Amino acid sequence: MIKKVAIIGLGNVGSFLAPRLKAAGLEVQVFSRKAVKGLSKSLEQYQGDFDLSLLCVPDDAIASLSGALAISSGIVAHSSGTVSIEQIDPKHSERAIFYPLMSLKADADIPLTSIPFCFEASSSLGAEYLSELGNRLALDFRFLNSKERARIHLAAVISQNFSNHLFHWAYQVLKEKHLDFNILKPLLMEHLKGLGEVDPAIKQTGPAVRGDVSTQAKHLEQIKAAEYKDLYQRLSALIQKTHEKEL
Repeated sequence: MIKKVAIIGLGNVGSFLAPRLKAAGLEVQVFSRKAVKGLSKSLEQYQGDFDLSLLCVPDDAIASLSGALAISSGIVAHSSGTVSIEQIDPKHSERAIFYPLMSLKADADIPLTSIPFCFEASSSLGAEYLSELGNRLALDFRFLNSKERARIHLAAVISQNFSNHLFHWAYQVLKEKHLDFNILKPLLMEHLKGLGEVDPAIKQTGPAVRGDVSTQAKHLEQIKAAEYKDLYQRLSALIQKTHEKEL
């Protein structure tokens, strides 16, 4: 059973998970390269005597950090969506992935139980311990291999990160004319309601899917920045191509 947890890293993921795992009844200690009064101990104080050690650090630091750590008596896991389990130094006999599929900030008001977690373990024993922890905390979790998790991460970037930049673009379009972005919220929320029920292409609407060249031309007249004009045209072309082939 996992009771004692080390969180290594004071970034967004580590700062979010530490207090919530502690509130869930786990004994949690936080470590960072330099001790931060009231928040973390120095990494030099880490002795490996934890049931689960979570490396919540940038992707390119996982391999070197796991190699520099004292050998753990429990599971050493990282929280990345793209780094394979093999990047954790093999000197740790139990290696795992503990990836929360959510954009997290330290002060985010998100219950642990509403976050999908992707687990992976290097042994059946590690998988058993992670399953027990996931069930005890009522987490929404599933076991996926590194290739599957990387694919999910790609889909997450496309659907959330890219769409957020489009929201930014729409926000700027309205702001330039002193219009309120909130007018779009009902449209967006209604669209999200049925997301995932079918291929989103089936619910595609707008001038591109209709072949409405006149409306697209009017839109392009309003877009001044060349890169955004190009993006509008490219996205419209992709929508038309998808509609012709798949619907």
